[in-house]
Amino acid sequence: MVECLASGLNQNVIAFLGQGRMGVPMARRLVEAGHQVKVWRRGLGPVSAAVADADVVITMLRDGPAVEEVLTQALPGLREGATVVEMSTIGPEAVLALRELLPSSVNLVDAPVLGSVGPAADGTLTVLAGGDLSACRPVLSVFGTVRELGPLGAGAAMKVAVMGALVPAQVLLAETFAYGEAHGVGRQALAEVLAETPLGALAARVAAPARET
Repeated sequence: MVECLASGLNQNVIAFLGQGRMGVPMARRLVEAGHQVKVWRRGLGPVSAAVADADVVITMLRDGPAVEEVLTQALPGLREGATVVEMSTIGPEAVLALRELLPSSVNLVDAPVLGSVGPAADGTLTVLAGGDLSACRPVLSVFGTVRELGPLGAGAAMKVAVMGALVPAQVLLAETFAYGEAHGVGRQALAEVLAETPLGALAARVAAPARET
């Protein structure tokens, strides 16, 4: 059974595949924007039924193999002229492999995001998009700021490049706070000093991480 969240005012019928921590608030944003949204997660029935008649199919799943598996199962239901928007973090090579998997009559856009659950709920994500956005630009704008980066795979490559800088920086800052605490430097005091440096915004996130983190 496919779950239909809303029959909205906009003409786009959107199938949202993946209802994890990011998928739930992102699908809700689409509903609030007036789109007709059908959501799918494992256990809700065949994914081919979820994508039937959808103008836009969005994937927000765990990793590349999961995306490939789900879209393979969706193939019988994908209609000609539909646009698949891959928003997971899977890298450019996996995106190009999806292009080979999908029929030529189906458009593919890669659009991973920068931001976590809070920005997903608020609609303040940064969408890193590659490919032809003509059929999905208004849909993507619901999630936040859309950066059009070039051909298919450019969005995925940008996400990997950005995370390649952010993740080591976060690890380094976590070690910085651990060092400070081990030597009697208060976490708040260290955060205030770091706030006056170029690392300030990132240090604030590491100093008070979300509960999930």
